Amino acid sequence: MTKTAYKGEVKTSGNFISLKEYANTHSMKTLSVILFCLISLLVQGGFIKAQDTLAVFDTIKLVHTDYYRNDYALEDTLINSISIQNSAVQQMKDVHFKLGGNILAGMMTLATGIGFGSSKEVDWYLASVLRTNNPKLDWILDVYCPGYIEKERTRVKNDDGSFSVETNYVDRFSWHQGAIGFIIEAGDTIGWHYVYMEPRTDTALLKWSQLVYTGKKEHTSLAYREFGLHGEFNGNISSIFYNSNNNRIYLFTGNELTGIFQCQKPPPQILFNKKKRKIAQPYLLVNNKLTAWDRMDILRLAMVGLRIKNVIINY
Repeated sequence: MTKTAYKGEVKTSGNFISLKEYANTHSMKTLSVILFCLISLLVQGGFIKAQDTLAVFDTIKLVHTDYYRNDYALEDTLINSISIQNSAVQQMKDVHFKLGGNILAGMMTLATGIGFGSSKEVDWYLASVLRTNNPKLDWILDVYCPGYIEKERTRVKNDDGSFSVETNYVDRFSWHQGAIGFIIEAGDTIGWHYVYMEPRTDTALLKWSQLVYTGKKEHTSLAYREFGLHGEFNGNISSIFYNSNNNRIYLFTGNELTGIFQCQKPPPQILFNKKKRKIAQPYLLVNNKLTAWDRMDILRLAMVGLRIKNVIINY
């Protein structure tokens, strides 16, 4: 575990820079270096927070050998392995379409080639477990999201030249309509978070989001959809944000930044041989003032953010 010290200003864009007071305050060279560093911090548009005292963040390195599996190893006395284990998505209430569906809609699709579909509302349930080497520290994460099932009809051409109607059912998730997640430990609900899909502009989140999202606009790729989580954890206000530009998850307890999780970068796609792929390992920065148990809470909350990031991309 390594320590990163910050005095005067905190920056989380790119490499962390620690500014120290130099003994020779009359050296023009020293003053020039300090001035250059300050200007660099402002220009790069990272997350800057004024502090009167020295803020120290410890780096917890995680080992992630397989980009496509959410299994991590780390060196810690409380938790040395953690994984996200997911269950298949479920409907809170089974929704059924009539056998054969709307015959008229099918005939219109067959005649015109235009798909005439239909949909039915449903509430989705996504269950997962944060599994650690210590079963007492495992968490259950239950996520509920409104949505609907869409029945799609398309006209297809058969091998004999005739046409028929093909029907498909597509699950749709409406994350922007009030999704919520619950954290359960040893049978007790210890936290909950609402999901916000416009974290940069939502007025309920501005106190935190204006510190996280400074600089570039949201990443255009759907694989980097930004979100914010806001609620409570162990009786305290808890906020989690994903920034698509630096691929990081920011964690707040109340108004204080308590952790930053650098998500793993995907391996270069130009290398097809998996043995040659170099994986940029993730890491977690945790506030040095936190206790050992609080640090493990931040680690698990980072995994909660990672789980939400993945389900929003996939659903």
